[in-house]
Amino acid sequence: MAIKVQRDSVLGIVFFGGLLLLLWGTFQLADFSFGPKPSIDVAFPDARGVKRGDNVFVLGTKFGVVESVDYLPNRKLPIHMKLTLAGDLTFKADYAIEIADASLLGGKQISISPGKSTDSNEKPLIGKAPPHPLKALGDLFSGEDDKKSLGKMLQNFGDLAEDLLTGKGTIGGAIGSARTAFERVGAAAEEVRIAVADARKGTGNLGWVVKKAGDFLASADDVAKAVRSGEGLASRLLSNRTLADNVEKSMQNLRTVTDELAAGRGPLGRLLRDPAMEKEIQLIVRNLNEAMTALNEGKGLAQALLHDQSLRDNARSIVSDLRGVANDLELGKGTIGRLIKDETVYLQIERLLNQVSRVIEDQREAAPVSTFFNIFTGAFQ
Repeated sequence: MAIKVQRDSVLGIVFFGGLLLLLWGTFQLADFSFGPKPSIDVAFPDARGVKRGDNVFVLGTKFGVVESVDYLPNRKLPIHMKLTLAGDLTFKADYAIEIADASLLGGKQISISPGKSTDSNEKPLIGKAPPHPLKALGDLFSGEDDKKSLGKMLQNFGDLAEDLLTGKGTIGGAIGSARTAFERVGAAAEEVRIAVADARKGTGNLGWVVKKAGDFLASADDVAKAVRSGEGLASRLLSNRTLADNVEKSMQNLRTVTDELAAGRGPLGRLLRDPAMEKEIQLIVRNLNEAMTALNEGKGLAQALLHDQSLRDNARSIVSDLRGVANDLELGKGTIGRLIKDETVYLQIERLLNQVSRVIEDQREAAPVSTFFNIFTGAFQ
């Protein structure tokens, strides 16, 4: 008996719990609320199938339902809808309210955009009811004039297609030019194919270039092998530390020399950087220029030697005579030639000079005695 009571109690609890859950879900789906909710009145030119209970979306978010849809024939906008919202909503001057399709399968909804303007809306709310796209397309071609326009449009499309096929008109000419361009591209591609084939065979200009490039790469490979094997200067620079240090020291010395030149130190540096040296060089160049000008204008001995034939002949004669004198001296002719070449004459002159030197020395030694004798004899005169 107790087990049966317990089973009935559990069953009752489950039943009433499910009932409460179902009731809660119903309230949630129906947006049920015990308190009052704000609502707005909107006028539409057409209901477009909107009915009570359809959803209201604000910027894509569900924000209420359609409370009622009324037809008021005496008004300019005969459809009057009352929309119940989930909260207060402030409409700006650029607000928008539209009837939209809920899905591709059908159904309607109200889409609201409150607006972003700084000015608030003070007028009654008016919504838009755009027609269905298929109906709008049917209305577009329902009139006689529209049918004629459509026929003319189709005829124009036919004429345009014919012009495109025959290459007439701007677009046809462009297509013809494009066809010609494609043909040229095809010809160029064929030439490229032939050039590639020649390059593979090693013939033609491209083949020559490829062959030379291959030879260059082979030479570079030989150089790399020589470097790796220790041959040549490059290998010595890489493997010989002493040689590398010497090269580095030479580069440092060269850098020092260039720094000295840039700083204006040393003769060459002063020549490059010293303003005083620059002025002296300019003065030398100016003097040389003046000398060359004077030489060209016929001033001075040098110009006369260059341009006066008689003076040149005299100078040539003087040089010839000097050459003859030099030859005579070399051969020992004449007094000076004998003095230079004849050793006997040299010895005689040396002996004569020695005798003269002794005579002068004797005369110098006898000078005091002669002076005393002259003074002594002069006293008795």
